Amino acid sequence: MKIKLLFILSLALLVCGCAPWQIVQNSRQWRYLGFEATLPAGWMKLNSSPDILFLSKDGELLQSIRIFRYEINKKNALPITKKIVTDNMLPQEISELIVNEMSLNQNKQKLKILENIPIDISGENGFKLEYVFNTPDNLKIKSVLYGFKKDKFIYLIQYQATEQFYFDKDVVVFDDFIKSFKVLR
Repeated sequence: MKIKLLFILSLALLVCGCAPWQIVQNSRQWRYLGFEATLPAGWMKLNSSPDILFLSKDGELLQSIRIFRYEINKKNALPITKKIVTDNMLPQEISELIVNEMSLNQNKQKLKILENIPIDISGENGFKLEYVFNTPDNLKIKSVLYGFKKDKFIYLIQYQATEQFYFDKDVVVFDDFIKSFKVLR
């Protein structure tokens, strides 16, 4: 009986210790792959994401902050247009490829680009895209996407939220996150 109880308790501790979502208790510094940023307090961090970083406060569909990384190589074509990002492309050329890709994405209906500008991201030449779209279920989404090249990768930092309520509510949190984002040399 004691062995069975000990096994059940051990299993429970193991499962609880591997929770996929972890709350960010206080604003804390995050470091990974030569980057750092201050994570927003009260948000949840997904521990088992293929993204470099995935944060949400009220749920992935309501609002999220994500950092993606894509390797630049001839085998890594964009999924819809099959276009390839090359080493010699400027950030604005990359942003145009992304806009083109999104415009053909069936999950981004009524896509409207609000802003597409060059920007400096922690000393790296990059771009900022701001856009709105409707999901297939007619949910209106607003997104801000920063991108830059570093070494053999393209990094994309995205804030996305429902336009009606959550975007304006949490965009300041994302702005603070971007201001704290650093590329470590």
